[in-house]
Amino acid sequence: MHVSLANASTIAEKAVGINAHSIAVRIGTVHGFLVYMALVHDMNTGTFHGVLVDPGNGKVLASTSFPFSASGMMMGGGDMMGMMMGPGMMEGHGIMGPGMMRGYP
Repeated sequence: MHVSLANASTIAEKAVGINAHSIAVRIGTVHGFLVYMALVHDMNTGTFHGVLVDPGNGKVLASTSFPFSASGMMMGGGDMMGMMMGPGMMEGHGIMGPGMMRGYP
């Protein structure tokens, strides 16, 4: 690994936009590949993005947006963060599931 967690967070924010902030970043495996998984909030549009960053070279491997609002996530009554960043994420049941991985080896 040549990219730190802090650098992966910055890379994910820049991939989303000028006024984007990382909410959560962790390392894990997706389809057998080690990746940083970041949940980023775009403050301009209010949307959330899932961004995968290669820990070896810092390249963005995949990025997708989700139509959740910040208030909807906090008031939803469920554990939205757990759904997005939990074990389901690596098994294809969370937000960063198979749809996000199109075109990723």
